[in-house]
Amino acid sequence: MKTISAVIIAFSLSFILVGQEVPKKHEPVKLVEIERLTKVEVKEKLIPIWDAQKCTDPWVKWVISYGPPNELKRRQHLISDSIGLRCDIIGFRVLFVDRESKKARTVIWNVWPGDSPPPDEN
Repeated sequence: MKTISAVIIAFSLSFILVGQEVPKKHEPVKLVEIERLTKVEVKEKLIPIWDAQKCTDPWVKWVISYGPPNELKRRQHLISDSIGLRCDIIGFRVLFVDRESKKARTVIWNVWPGDSPPPDEN
């Protein structure tokens, strides 16, 4: 009786597992790269990215900024202000990463949750 029960359970599980898809691996997608970040650049290049983001979209926006510490702080402030309140305050996912370097620039990526982060372009 125990053997028959075990066979039935194993057989049932095999049908359940066959019907499930293996999650696809998504490659990070570079959305924009900005060297000189000004309020005009934010308005022209970043606002359209935030406006196009759907509240139910699972992609995570990686905002990777390179430069000296004072420039990193300035960039994060400008970008944070551009996001504002969206999606009824809950918002979508934005991950800020600061990397010190001599040359200042910001790169924004779309990354699927749980997938590898974008490549380091420093």
